[in-house]
Amino acid sequence: DSKEDYEQNTYDCGKKLNRAVQAMLAAEAAGDNENATKLLNGIKAELADWFTADNDTDEEDKYFYYDADMGTLFGFPQAYYTVDGMTDHAFHYGYFINAVAQVALRDPSFIAEYKNVIDELVGDVATTKRNSSTSRYPYLRQFDMWEGHSWASGHADFGDGNNQESSSEAINGWAGLILYGQATGNEELTNTGIYLYTTEVNAVIDYWFDVDNDVLSPLYKKTIGGNEHRYASMIWGGKYGYETWWTAEPLQTNGINILPNTS
Repeated sequence: DSKEDYEQNTYDCGKKLNRAVQAMLAAEAAGDNENATKLLNGIKAELADWFTADNDTDEEDKYFYYDADMGTLFGFPQAYYTVDGMTDHAFHYGYFINAVAQVALRDPSFIAEYKNVIDELVGDVATTKRNSSTSRYPYLRQFDMWEGHSWASGHADFGDGNNQESSSEAINGWAGLILYGQATGNEELTNTGIYLYTTEVNAVIDYWFDVDNDVLSPLYKKTIGGNEHRYASMIWGGKYGYETWWTAEPLQTNGINILPNTS
C-alpha cells in the first residue's frame, strides 16, 4: 500500500481525530473560539466521512460495515489486521468514540444524524446484551472479566494464548464510553464505561506495572543489555514480555503503554 493509503485507515485516522480534539480543547481553554470552531467542524467532517459509504468502487472510501456472519463491525481501510484478524477494535474504535463524545457535548444534532453508526461502534466493543438471539455483538467482546482487562487479538491463535500490548489505548476507549454516556445522558453506558475503565486500570497497575512487586519475576526484572525491565510491555495468556510487535527499542517499548497523551 502507498503511504497515502496507509494513513487513511481506522488507526491513523483515529489518532488524527485525537490530536484534533486535544487542539480544540486547548483552543477553547485559550479563548480562541474561532480556531476551536474550525477544529470542531473538521472533526465532524472526518467522522461524517467515516459514517457514510459511497455507492461506488472507490477503494479509498472510508466506511464501517457490519458483518452479520461474524457479528462484528469492520472499518475499511483496515490497519493491523482489524478486519483479517478482528484485532484491536477497542483501540481503534475508542479513538472514534472519544471524538464522537466531544462532538456530542457541542453539537447533539450531529449525533442524532449518525446515531445508527455510532451505536454500532459502541456495540462492537462494549455491548451489555447477553442474549445472542437479540444482540448483534458478543457481550463485552474484547473484555475478559476473569483477567480484569481486555485482549487485543481477535483470533487468539497463538501458542502463548491471547495478548494485549497497548493497555493505555484500551483505557482510552473506555474513557470515551464514559464521556459519551455522560454527553448523551445514557446512564447504562456511563456505568459500563466506568466498570471497564476502573477494572482495566487496576489490572494494568498489577500485570503491566507490577506496583506491588508480586507479578513479575526477579529474573525478568534483572538488567539485560543495559535495560532494566521494570514493567511488562505486553501481556499474554501464558507469559509476559518486554517488546513490541515491531521493535524492542526502549523508547517505543515504553511508549506503547503511554499513548495517547490526552488532556
